Amino acid sequence: MENLISELTKLGLNEQEARVYIIMLQRQNITATELSKSAHINRTQMYDILAKLIRRGMCMEILGNVKKYTAVNPEKVIEQFRKQVEDTRSSIENLAPELVKLFKNNIENVDPLDFVKVLRTTKNIYENVMQLVRSATKSVLVFNKPPYAMKPDENEEEICSIQKGVQHICIYEVETDNEKEFIKKVKYFEKVGEKIRIVNKLPMKMLIVDNRFVVFTLQHNELSGAQFTAMMIEHSDLAKLLKRTFESYWNEGVTTNEFVKKNKGE
Repeated sequence: MENLISELTKLGLNEQEARVYIIMLQRQNITATELSKSAHINRTQMYDILAKLIRRGMCMEILGNVKKYTAVNPEKVIEQFRKQVEDTRSSIENLAPELVKLFKNNIENVDPLDFVKVLRTTKNIYENVMQLVRSATKSVLVFNKPPYAMKPDENEEEICSIQKGVQHICIYEVETDNEKEFIKKVKYFEKVGEKIRIVNKLPMKMLIVDNRFVVFTLQHNELSGAQFTAMMIEHSDLAKLLKRTFESYWNEGVTTNEFVKKNKGE
């Protein structure tokens, strides 16, 4: 029965409606009370379900001293579903070109500033960055500098992205006040698949995704506390320009092993 219920729900019925119809196929001329007991559905809901099945042409009400219900022949019901599918297919074929036309007209009249989004809260910045990471298909380039938004073992989106084959290339600014934890963090991300370089100073936090999207944060030094505004821009030319900046810092950076050896005085 469960398999039949699952198939009927694909045709637009909910699980309770499908269950009641199948019970009626097995027991003709059945009362709402009997259906309620068999389907484990209260009587108030049962009357609503029966009314919907009658409107769908899947069952009929038999009048008498006690109202009873009987299922419509499933061959007739299937034919009704088949007609609905054909009507839907026809609507899709007629609708698709009109919707595409509207979409293309909208692109032609797009506001030139629609590709710029300003993000003002930490939560909003985080959610938008994670969405970009999840949607990345080729590469994610990152300027990483304190304060960090997550602990080393919490960035599941990045790990999943790396496992999908997306390149994650990150440049880290040194954390001088907690070097031990900094090295631990960098080694962790290198282990999960990041390509890493370390530099003494980065100008800002930045993310470049698929040479198309750019996110960078600007810290408001004149305000009390660590407050940031981020800008997310979809613009391939800007992304390519900032990628050149990224490559410049990358070439100046050192590997994790080089950084560790240098700080051990080796």
